[in-house]
Amino acid sequence: MTGKIVKFSFFRVRYLVCFAVFFLFALVLSITGGFDEINGGRTAVIISVLVLLSAAVLFIVISVFDRSLRMKPDLLNRLIAAVCILSAIGVGIGYPAAYKMALYNKLNDFDHVYSQVYAKVISEPALSSSGKSVGMTVRVEYISGDGKTLENPKSKFKVYLPSGSNVRYGMGISFKAELGRPEEKLGDFYYRRQLLSQGCYMSVYANSFSEYRPKETMWDKFCGVGIMIRGKVSEYADYILAGSEESGLLKGILIGDKNDFSENLYSDMSKSGFMHIAAVSGLHVSFLCALLGVLLSAFSKKIRIAVTVPVLILFASVAAFTPSVNRAVIMMSIFLFSYLLMKDPDPVTSLFTAALVLVAVNPYVVFNLSFILSFSATLSLLIFARPLTAISKAGAEKASEKIFELTLFKRFVKNTKVLKNNIVKSISWLLDAFLVPLACQIGVMPILAYYFERISIGSIVGNIIVIPSTMIVFVVGFINFLIYCIYPPLSGLLSLIIIRPFLRLIRGTAGQLSGLSYVPGLKMSLFSIIVYYIPVSYTHLRAHETGRNLVCRLLLEKKKKKKRYISTHKRR
Repeated sequence: MTGKIVKFSFFRVRYLVCFAVFFLFALVLSITGGFDEINGGRTAVIISVLVLLSAAVLFIVISVFDRSLRMKPDLLNRLIAAVCILSAIGVGIGYPAAYKMALYNKLNDFDHVYSQVYAKVISEPALSSSGKSVGMTVRVEYISGDGKTLENPKSKFKVYLPSGSNVRYGMGISFKAELGRPEEKLGDFYYRRQLLSQGCYMSVYANSFSEYRPKETMWDKFCGVGIMIRGKVSEYADYILAGSEESGLLKGILIGDKNDFSENLYSDMSKSGFMHIAAVSGLHVSFLCALLGVLLSAFSKKIRIAVTVPVLILFASVAAFTPSVNRAVIMMSIFLFSYLLMKDPDPVTSLFTAALVLVAVNPYVVFNLSFILSFSATLSLLIFARPLTAISKAGAEKASEKIFELTLFKRFVKNTKVLKNNIVKSISWLLDAFLVPLACQIGVMPILAYYFERISIGSIVGNIIVIPSTMIVFVVGFINFLIYCIYPPLSGLLSLIIIRPFLRLIRGTAGQLSGLSYVPGLKMSLFSIIVYYIPVSYTHLRAHETGRNLVCRLLLEKKKKKKRYISTHKRR
């Protein structure tokens, strides 16, 4: 990296991104390589300490020699990047092992012990694939068994109860069961890793349960407000769309609740590639921010941000704090606060900061499919949306020039400037409606092929209809929900005019594309995914940067605002 000395700044220089990339890489390598299991995780911790000591020694050497020798800016920045990389690798190798040791050590006394457990349900109960049990995530508050007790272990269990059990999100339950760590693998499936990615440390099967009132902290009271709103939204959807598939679809769009999806609706949404609209993520958070921006437009920037951030956190509680909504809320909050510090915040830094926060809470979240899809889609959008939209604008300008070369326009239209600008905007908007979903698909297609052995093709085109329709349903749906809380009959009228037609449009598009829009039997290995991302990444780097040190520039420097595609077009 050339130029003057780069001073550390949280948002202006991407040292944090550099740290996050290598930290995530080392963390995934440590878990997949089994370092968190070797010698009880102690080997990974020792390696981590040695690497961190090396980073500390290098940092001391840089500090001493920089003052005495006055190193060149290029060399100094490379050495600082090396310290970031070594620190990230050191922390990434040892953190999963330390995390697992700290958690399981608390529960060692109850391993394979028949115990009484008191817990609070913190996820929506879902029927298993066999239909014989209902599964949920619970936060354990008290354990008693074999003459031993453990209060507030700060642990989560995956609990399975008989089907038909009357449990709900936010309920306190008490049950007796034999506790034990889940098996590492069930066939080819890494069962324990999958549970840990959901924050669960044990899998428990109970024959019955009883309800109890759990202790409430201030955070529980806040989450209780979210649970109450979630229940009210579900009641509202059933009221305005009673007895129809659109009711379940509306719940999915507003709060991410897919429990009322019919079998046909779930299949069509999954095969068509539109399931993301029913998983509350960055798309929904951006819609909510836009709505709040309009409602609070009369207030100052500080007031808008001060109101928006708490509302986003409340919205995350309504959406049951899924990894996708957590990532989106953290990223958006950092992005909004950065506007108070500077005029030019960095979305890439915000995204990686959100990832670091989630991974710090639970390192195994990197294997959670929701986290993977949400993170990769957002990163792909940030990387490829700008160059693709620049290309679309250049193409729109070229197309408009060809149109105005026609004799018809030359003869009948004298003032062509305004008309030409409108044509450019229209063509550019149509191209962007196609290219922006394509930017997301570039990042998620190999992941979908790896997990589901199919990729959606028609969704790229279908999103032109589905995403604007989802925005209308989401915004109007929440406004109508407020009306429902005041005067329910009026909300029914608004849903009949606006919400129901757009829900049917989304449902019809999913149904039409479900059988035509995906390529089945497409299985990708981890090696083929890596091979896919290498040329994609290199193409992006070559499109944005010239000269040497491409990787260093991607990790450490924010992109220049110069629009290369448009300027190149104009020179031609």
